[in-house]
Amino acid sequence: MSDLELSYVGAPPPTLPTANIFDFIFSNPLRKNGPVSSHAPNAQSRNHIIPDIAPHKPLLVDPLTAAQVSWDRVRIDSLRVAAGLHALGLQSSPAVPHSSTGHTPIISPVVLLHLPNSLAFAPLLFGVMASGLTVTMANPALTSGELAWILKSSEPKVVVTTPEGLQVLNAAITESDSPKVKANLINTRRVYIVDPAHDEYGLPCSHSKGTALDQHSQDWKALLAPKPLRAPVQFKSSEYKERTAVILWSSGTSGKSKGVVLSHQALVSNVHSLWHINPAFDGNQRWLGFAPFYHIFALCNVLILAVASGATIFVMPKFDPKLMLSHVQRFRVTFLHMAPPVAVLLAKSPMLDEWDMTSIQGAVSGGAPLPSEIVEQVYRRLGILIKLGYGLSEAGSVCNQVGETWEVIQPQLGNTGVPCFGIELKIVSVDDPTKIVAKGLEGEILIRSPTNMTCYLNNKTATDEALDSEGWFHTGDVGKVDTNGHLWITDRLKDVMKVKGFQVSPSELENILCGSPSVADAAVCGLFDAGLASELPRAYVVPSSKPLLAQCTPNGPVTPELQALAQEIKQLVESKTVSSPGSYATLTNVPDFATCMSYCSAAGSSVCTTVTYIGTACYLKQSFSTIIRPSSGNTATIYYAPPAYPAPVANGQYRSSGCGTPLNSAISAGGASSVFYGNGSDGYVHSYNVHVPSGYDPNKAAPLILVFHGRGDSGSQVESETGFSLARINPYGIAVYPTAIQDSAGQATWQGDPSYVGNTTINDLNFVRTLVANISSQYCIDTSRVFAAGFSNGGGLVNVLACDPVMSTVFNAFAPHSGAYYTQTSDSNTACFPNTVLTNDLVHSVCSPSGRVPMIEFHGDNDGVIPYFGGGRRGYCLPAIPHWSQDWATRNNLTTDNVTTVTNGGNVTKAEFGSLSGLLGLVTQFRLAGWGHEYSLGSNMGPIDAAAFSLDFFYRWTNPAGPSQDYLSSIYASTTSARVVSCPSTLSITTTTTTYTSTSSSTVTTTTSTSTSSSTISTTASSSNSSSTPSITPASSLTTAVTVSGSGTPVTSASAVSANGVSTSLNGYPVYTTTPSCPGSNGTYYYDPYTGTGIPNGLYYFIMCGYDLLSGSPTNFAATSWQQCFSICDNFATCTSFTFHNGYCYIKRVVSPYTSLGGDYVQASQNPVRGNLVTVAGGTTISGSSTSPGGVVVSSSTTSTSLGPMSWMPTEPCI
Repeated sequence: MSDLELSYVGAPPPTLPTANIFDFIFSNPLRKNGPVSSHAPNAQSRNHIIPDIAPHKPLLVDPLTAAQVSWDRVRIDSLRVAAGLHALGLQSSPAVPHSSTGHTPIISPVVLLHLPNSLAFAPLLFGVMASGLTVTMANPALTSGELAWILKSSEPKVVVTTPEGLQVLNAAITESDSPKVKANLINTRRVYIVDPAHDEYGLPCSHSKGTALDQHSQDWKALLAPKPLRAPVQFKSSEYKERTAVILWSSGTSGKSKGVVLSHQALVSNVHSLWHINPAFDGNQRWLGFAPFYHIFALCNVLILAVASGATIFVMPKFDPKLMLSHVQRFRVTFLHMAPPVAVLLAKSPMLDEWDMTSIQGAVSGGAPLPSEIVEQVYRRLGILIKLGYGLSEAGSVCNQVGETWEVIQPQLGNTGVPCFGIELKIVSVDDPTKIVAKGLEGEILIRSPTNMTCYLNNKTATDEALDSEGWFHTGDVGKVDTNGHLWITDRLKDVMKVKGFQVSPSELENILCGSPSVADAAVCGLFDAGLASELPRAYVVPSSKPLLAQCTPNGPVTPELQALAQEIKQLVESKTVSSPGSYATLTNVPDFATCMSYCSAAGSSVCTTVTYIGTACYLKQSFSTIIRPSSGNTATIYYAPPAYPAPVANGQYRSSGCGTPLNSAISAGGASSVFYGNGSDGYVHSYNVHVPSGYDPNKAAPLILVFHGRGDSGSQVESETGFSLARINPYGIAVYPTAIQDSAGQATWQGDPSYVGNTTINDLNFVRTLVANISSQYCIDTSRVFAAGFSNGGGLVNVLACDPVMSTVFNAFAPHSGAYYTQTSDSNTACFPNTVLTNDLVHSVCSPSGRVPMIEFHGDNDGVIPYFGGGRRGYCLPAIPHWSQDWATRNNLTTDNVTTVTNGGNVTKAEFGSLSGLLGLVTQFRLAGWGHEYSLGSNMGPIDAAAFSLDFFYRWTNPAGPSQDYLSSIYASTTSARVVSCPSTLSITTTTTTYTSTSSSTVTTTTSTSTSSSTISTTASSSNSSSTPSITPASSLTTAVTVSGSGTPVTSASAVSANGVSTSLNGYPVYTTTPSCPGSNGTYYYDPYTGTGIPNGLYYFIMCGYDLLSGSPTNFAATSWQQCFSICDNFATCTSFTFHNGYCYIKRVVSPYTSLGGDYVQASQNPVRGNLVTVAGGTTISGSSTSPGGVVVSSSTTSTSLGPMSWMPTEPCI
């Protein structure tokens, strides 16, 4: 028999890499002439060699909060973690074997990550690798017994887990019965916590130490050393084959996990192999990260490969079908890494009909076999090609993969393709592994590759069975190689079941069954369910000689004890797949109801709105449809309290023509934005994304915000980059994100850019004017609150709009960020003087706004694209930002003097113009120290949340009461956005003028009724003082500004102010339309002009000074004025009254007995009352549903608890 007839395919790599995996993937290895090209023939000619990765490019994004961590931030923070581990005294081991297995792995001290997917996962993982230590990872769903085995086997020196994982870990430490484990972890406080509910990684000041959960644990950020390692630890080139990078855990037939030891060389070789089988990839990939990072599939195919290639991962803690589809549409995801059940969903679920999947270029399935029928169904339905392949943890992820096009795959459906780069494969006789069988014959599959494992940890017997002396790994799988060299999998020698992508040991289930005195013997096998694309376990039992009591049923005799044992099997399998009817996630061993609610709070209100807590299980749900009672559980639903901006109003003076028009069926209020297309007068087809807030009412005029992207980006990208669609920032405004027409270079670009100089076809000003008109005719828009924001080239367009005589009247305020303000002056050294250049733009020779223009600008002073201090760029002169700001002050008839305030530890400098004209801040500029060319958000380590400050500026300068109203102070002081003001709690602000602003910390009591204390929270209060020295004012002594729209000058005292402006009477009481105050307004009605006209709408409030309403407060928030209380109450469908006390609004839902408390208590109740309170007794359970709760909420408890950015509220049953 000739060699050509033998079942041997593939080839070894021409050379072997020698590098620390961290060093390798962060070296931009896939660039032309990079490390990968030196290990592959003709690699330079492949079309997926990528350019250098931009350091600021997002690597990890939380799709729910838009928090993101850049590629370079992960690199630096990983080196900081490495330095932190070295500071603990942990160093890489010398070149000696860990055990005498016949193989020689070099295993340094081990760090265990016991975590779900999160933003913190990457710096922790790569930090261990950079330090030269060994990382191991464990499924957070493991039982304490399973985790105890891993602890005893790997003896970690450090463990990172979650709050819920800490309980399992503590039990596992005890069960491990290992003195070394206890000494490593308990005695040294080397247990670190990633708390999803409170972790602020990705936000400013995330270097803070956090809070320990017990005396043995610390927050994980304590590992972030102030100074990172200069470079990752390097080894001798001869050691990378044995130097252990990671230990993974794979269930074996014994029921105990086996530690798969993978070297640095194995992981580096894996990158080569994976990239060379994906030639369609480029440097602009966007992936979803729901496959668990602790598994070989996601570790190599998603996390490591994303770093090497510059892809962006949208991180999901676990798979959720609706969220996955939403994220694909919103973020234009390009590739899916999934388990077979997800492929089944793509093939068959009717949910997909509601979502846009056209951005997906391809997919790969791993973790378990996928029927070829599903692959074909997905391609026929969606045009998505799921690549078929074969891989194992022991062989470094993917070993084989078939074709790159449907034309190649279709004739070969069922096979797994040819070996990947650098991998050899052969089929040997099952009876004699030394003999290679002929092509077409079945036998055991053997793999040899530098990606192979070094050994099984501390398991010489298993290692010797799996790895032979020639380096071949015996997979235990049966298959054949056809004449074309393609591998077909036909059977398995192993009996481990794959249940929905998780490995389950039959012997472990058999042990459970045999533990019963009623069972003499048991056997468990897996049966494949094509509908689920997963194996399911089936048990066969032999009853013991002990008599079994059977019950007669229509289906035959049934033994209750065996039924109970079968239930044990079911519970074990479900504990590894985590499912619960009506919920998208089930958390076990949750200590109490409050903790259960905190997990839902951490997930975000766009994901989790409802929880049910039964026993110690916490069920997270997106919404509910029915109530089930009685039950032994407790249930609660959240309400996201919005910022205290004036709510949209009906019958206002500035209603657009679109008021009364029903919402377009293509738009889901509060959901993902929708894309629309239209033909412009310039002959181009324009697209724009529209996001409508959840509380939108077609009869109430809403603000409109247009947000313009930077050059080369899109409307979808600027939406995710800025956060104007987030409810916590923009609860009321409709946000529109247009996409520009491409310039000659193929970049989507706005007017005002050099590429459009001399172009007479493009007229973005006309397009924007038409777009505003169209939006105003289709939606109910407040034409006095139309705002423009933009980034980079989009910020330049905002400047052009503000300079235009017409467009400056279409918009009411402007907020560019890092704007490209090109002037008509050339960039020559003899012409470009940034501090004095004429600040016109490339559209207008003279900037000529029609009247005063409110302008706020944000700019990093380390911006390398549009420099803060200006200069020549692309043929034109950019002004220095201070000079540009002064010119805007001059155009607004203001002096160039400004009030300068320094905040955030010197990282933010605010310059406000207009103090001498009584218009302080009409032009405001924020200088962001050290910040580059990136939109600054609280979620991307930005020194300021620019979108929030922009909206505060917009509302402030379109407030009918004048610019004295400062909404942002209440936003940042309230518990609804506590994550934004993470540090420090007490801050003294330094200024360069005699006007000083300071904040101080105080403790405020939250109450179920405002007269009964239940819990405390920390908040901040603001004060402005004019003096010669800075002053810190105690929060308890701050005066309360009581301001109502249209009321004129604010009232700065909460007492001794007489009411005035009587307009009519109601029920024998006078009605006032001006600012209510106490004691003068006691016993009178106040008419709230912000909500329209007419008593039927509940627009009259009865004022009672010194009184509180004795009913539960569903939520409370900091407020600086009555106006905020009224507008928020108007926006709550169930609010009938509120109490204003000590700077807080307490929202009520029913009129009940009052009590006299005196002091500064003020009660305001609507007339007539809207709705009635229906009490739900304890023990309420909610059945899950995919429908929106529509603002009707349910709870078994009447206790109000403040948890992070959301407030929990007592609830009413569905009617």
